[in-house]
Amino acid sequence: CGSDADLRAGVARGWMRLLGVSEQIPIAVSRPKGVKGAHIPPGFPKPEHANLYPGTSNTSFQDSKHTTQLILDLAKKHKGELTITVWGPLTVLADALDMDSEGVLKQVGAFHMQGQ
Repeated sequence: CGSDADLRAGVARGWMRLLGVSEQIPIAVSRPKGVKGAHIPPGFPKPEHANLYPGTSNTSFQDSKHTTQLILDLAKKHKGELTITVWGPLTVLADALDMDSEGVLKQVGAFHMQGQ
């Protein structure tokens, strides 16, 4: 859970209750402080050498507004066929949901994996 582990565990239990998931399923709380940094396996590109999406530059997404717009554009282009995988905070996905006046994100599959 990283920082605010108890708070995040409570949020997880709240969502499970809303979804009707059994209280018998345990929620394991992580240590209070997350680990800074990430392990980058040998051969993986460094961030400054990685284009985040075909046709973009390595500076295209330094402003999260670009990522939010990309999510909305891809959801419109690939209606009903898009799955979003998120490693880390969901802020840009939340921003996209706030901006989604057409409701295109309702047809998107999402997979979230906190951390690395």
